[in-house]
Amino acid sequence: MKAVWTSAVERAGDEIPDPPGSWADDAVMAFDHGRGALVYITSPRHHAFGKTWVLGEDGWSEETHEAIQVSSDQLWVGHWDASRGGVACWSVYNDYVAEQRVPVGVLVNADGVTPIETVGEVMIEPPATSRNSCAIFGHEQAERARTWMITPTRIQALEDGVWTQVYLFEPGEFASNWRNATSARAVWDARRAQLIISVLDDDRGDELFLYCFDGESFGRLTMEGLPAPGKFYDHWKNAAFAITASPTSGVHIALGDPLGTYRFGEQDVWERVESENEPMRSNRAAAAIDERDGALWSGPGEYQLAPDIHAKTQHIFYRFDGHCWRVFGDIETPSPTDIYQGVALAAHEGALHIITRQYQPLMYSVARDGVWEAVVTKEDAPEVLEALGLESGAVVEAAAVDDNGILHAFFRDGAVAKWGGESWSLVCGPDEGTFKVRQAFSVAWHDALGCFVVWGGEVKNRASNHTFYLGEQGWRKEKKSSPKPAKARADGARLLRDRAYMVHDTREETLVRVRFADVSILKDGVWVEQTPSGYEQVASMIAPYPVQDPETGELLLLDFFGHACWRFGYDRVERVATLVDHPRASNPDNGTYGEVPPFLISGEFAFDRASGALIGQGSKNAAMQFMLSLREVFEHASSLGEPARASQEVAEDDDEDAPSFGDAIRLYDLEKEGFWYGDLDGTEVIQREGRLWSWQKDLANGKAKEKRKVAKDEVKARASLHKLASSRAAKGFVTAQDLPDEALTNAFTRAIDEIQLTGPLEDEEDRYVLECLGGRPRGLAKKDWPRDARGELLGHLVSVANFGTKKARVVSVFVPPNEFAMEDGECVAIPRTERHTSKGPSDPPGPVALIEPQQIFSDFDQALEVFPERIAPFEEADVAFAERIEAWHEVLPRDEEIMSKVGGNPRWLQGEEWPFDEAGERYTFFAQLDFSRLPTEAINEAWPEARIWGTLYIFLAPDEATACAFWQYN
Repeated sequence: MKAVWTSAVERAGDEIPDPPGSWADDAVMAFDHGRGALVYITSPRHHAFGKTWVLGEDGWSEETHEAIQVSSDQLWVGHWDASRGGVACWSVYNDYVAEQRVPVGVLVNADGVTPIETVGEVMIEPPATSRNSCAIFGHEQAERARTWMITPTRIQALEDGVWTQVYLFEPGEFASNWRNATSARAVWDARRAQLIISVLDDDRGDELFLYCFDGESFGRLTMEGLPAPGKFYDHWKNAAFAITASPTSGVHIALGDPLGTYRFGEQDVWERVESENEPMRSNRAAAAIDERDGALWSGPGEYQLAPDIHAKTQHIFYRFDGHCWRVFGDIETPSPTDIYQGVALAAHEGALHIITRQYQPLMYSVARDGVWEAVVTKEDAPEVLEALGLESGAVVEAAAVDDNGILHAFFRDGAVAKWGGESWSLVCGPDEGTFKVRQAFSVAWHDALGCFVVWGGEVKNRASNHTFYLGEQGWRKEKKSSPKPAKARADGARLLRDRAYMVHDTREETLVRVRFADVSILKDGVWVEQTPSGYEQVASMIAPYPVQDPETGELLLLDFFGHACWRFGYDRVERVATLVDHPRASNPDNGTYGEVPPFLISGEFAFDRASGALIGQGSKNAAMQFMLSLREVFEHASSLGEPARASQEVAEDDDEDAPSFGDAIRLYDLEKEGFWYGDLDGTEVIQREGRLWSWQKDLANGKAKEKRKVAKDEVKARASLHKLASSRAAKGFVTAQDLPDEALTNAFTRAIDEIQLTGPLEDEEDRYVLECLGGRPRGLAKKDWPRDARGELLGHLVSVANFGTKKARVVSVFVPPNEFAMEDGECVAIPRTERHTSKGPSDPPGPVALIEPQQIFSDFDQALEVFPERIAPFEEADVAFAERIEAWHEVLPRDEEIMSKVGGNPRWLQGEEWPFDEAGERYTFFAQLDFSRLPTEAINEAWPEARIWGTLYIFLAPDEATACAFWQYN
């Protein structure tokens, strides 16, 4: 059977052209006199002109033709060009070979798309960065049919295919600082035979300026009749207007609600046009007038959704018939999930409850039937925190409802607040002694115990295995030890998020903990693994989301990425339904996750036990609220018979080769970096000992120091084991509980090497060029200089040294010096040995921009990081050791903010993405650089198209012959 997402709000829409495919302003709208119709032309992703939409009597229809590849660095504009018999589309492109920006044009008509060939000297300056405007294009709808190109310093004309300069601006004559690519327009005023140019001057607070040019003289155009300049722009400096013109209707400028629409009257005064339903403010929408009926069309674009709300891209169209504006498509209004910048969600009785996590914590909204109501507003939130005695920087980690449907907010520092129907009240305050400061923990209501239970999370970026109960006196920590869960790793797929979910099973009267790799239940305070047969099919990209129906008792596992719904039994899992996405929830630009609604990827959903439905909220639109009803699936699963009950015994380890630690004693002497393990196997006494760093490797190779001795019976064997342990204790060996913090710190931490930039190199031949941002790498032959899949030379981004390796001391990373710099699979990392780095800087084999070299300085002893590879085998072998390490880690002094470093452990932004070689061997972490915190001016100057940010991770293969690098960002 199928489970289908349905919209919580039925929205009316109209048949309109598809989205451009990339930015909303990558589209052109114009009246095509050849077709006798209004056309809308998209320039989708990867710069390919390929779709033309024509507005006929029956609405918009698509006219397909062969696409051509055209690159550009600013928005496209278009107009009817009678001399060429089509709509001429113009933009600007940075010609790296010629080292200048040049105009590019294409002609679109009923025959298809063809390039416009031009010659002549052109001057476009300044060399702005990608998507920053550096030229305005307009067309003279007269006998000469000239195309005008206005730059910050001059006006140039295209006539008979030749560009010539016709006007040079005097200083201060023209607003030259108009970097915003969407704010500059030029339209032809046929009545006055002049070009009207509109720009926003960034030097004057984005004030709107209007100019006119008749081919010879240039001057300011009157602003009389328009609102005062101060009303044109908002606090984020994004003015709102669309200007268009036609021979019959004249020049119009639409300033958006509430400023209105204006027409340039015959007395050279702007006249307010009385209209209904003014459009939202925008300066990103394409606009044109339909010559058949004089209607003004605009859209799609980036619109201001409401006052004080940042503009958002909206795929809608406006039509103005001279009296009333009508909207075609669906207007998006921001949902609290988007406005609040981070939320926690819960659901109860058909309502979705959302509270802010960090930005003004405890702002609270509730939606029922898709209609949002703000309960605690932004203005109320600071007073709420103050009244509760909580600090303004408090962070909410999770939201959940109890058995009475009362909403609770759980803070990272252990504080808990509940909603009483009219206000928030404090259940318990911060508890950094017991609860600590933890994030990413799992919380669920335990029906049998009548309290909330929290498990796991991270304390100081290290996974926790503790369980807590929320009682009347606050948090109580479970004293019993639970086995440390195995670390999840996705085989054959990318593990997006290693997050655990908990749900109460009414049949077993216990909590079920669902992780990517396993399932466990809470029995008498201990988590016992109960992973059913076939569970490996269920988790495709993240842990499946568990939901339980109190009526039927059925427990389902939802795999959003595998589009599957599974019935959970403690013996096996069974697929019972297919999850079908609602069309409006799909995001085809997400690649691998294209059919997964974005709100599922970001976790913006909650399950309502009362209605048996999962409710999700699209982050960019309040109306994009969806429900996945599972009632029929629960009933279908219930008809399949009684599922198997949980085992009352802990599952035995089926691995015959695994060492037995049955009746075990674990002792450590960290001053000598050694351990001693004693075990009983019937009448046999087994001793294992070794050094910290050789334990896991020696066991795998069968080289661990092991002694076996057979006693007469089990009693004597146990006595012999305890005697051996006593002799070790006399030599300084202690149990895990008695290990001092200082000894753990000395044995299991290392000082990391922080990366800093100290400025440009005075001499590129200096030895420090071995390790630098930009510049030229050492010892790289021209034939080995990497290229991308398109055959283009990559640019040298950085070379980093790590002297903790055996052979490869330096890794050089190369990326495309353009908009593909941070695309997946585009990075190339090349390890360099001393043989390579002893040579001089290498020149690329062809033209590729070099970044001015910045010296890298590595500062030791700034922070301590843990050796996870040393700790892991002991935690797996000794539950007490795992608990001791967790307690020690909570008091370990660390610098949590070091994101640019050599060695240590990677600090992931999007979850672990550790690379492995073909044999399954894990790569070694080499270094990482956080370009969001490092100075990037030199990169921007050399590679203006790249727009590099986020964190670059560098790893070295086990044989150190190859390396890899990739990006993460949030």
